[in-house]
Amino acid sequence: MQKKKGISLIVLVITIIVMIILAAAVIISMSNNGVIDRANNAVNKTNLKEVQDLASLIWAEAYLDEERTDTIENVVKDKLEEQGVTEDKWDIQVSDEGVTVALKNAASGTEEGKLSGEWVFNEQVSIPEDTGIVNTQSINFSSNGSSFTSMNFTEAPTYNVPIISLNYDDTEVGIGVGGIEIEIDVTYSIINFGSTPQEVSEEFYDWFTSNATKVS
Repeated sequence: MQKKKGISLIVLVITIIVMIILAAAVIISMSNNGVIDRANNAVNKTNLKEVQDLASLIWAEAYLDEERTDTIENVVKDKLEEQGVTEDKWDIQVSDEGVTVALKNAASGTEEGKLSGEWVFNEQVSIPEDTGIVNTQSINFSSNGSSFTSMNFTEAPTYNVPIISLNYDDTEVGIGVGGIEIEIDVTYSIINFGSTPQEVSEEFYDWFTSNATKVS
């Protein structure tokens, strides 16, 4: 019995080692074939998830580079800068354990109670206790190549849990089950209110600025 347990443990250790080697080989192969470079050029620089994925790939490539002569932090930040991800808009934290990237909050340049410029929604947004604050708010903006004049929440009738959607006019751009958060369609996550500040209600302003970040 002890002999069988010993053999099983050896097999488990060998399996883990093989998996680590294969994972490293895949990343190196991606780098050598230029897959990472092609992916980099296709990244939407205002999409937080895509930028984080890009940063993770660059970090992995730098971490596995045995010929690297500079610190991993400098290498990662330099390669991100080559792709347009710079520290003036992004908070980039690099360590030997990994990399994190977050949009810097540019909302401080926004006049209180007014919205202008380009914003990006969080991947998930909270649902106001009173969804009517959005229904009563009209505002001109563009997203995904289309123009809109309002945002509103609608609730689908269900027997068990509420299904609530966020809409730009009549276009559904996000949906949430359970009445807690709504997952935004990434193609509609970027919103441009234009250069002229537009006045909105205090409730709408508080809700929107807590669920989105100004990027320009």
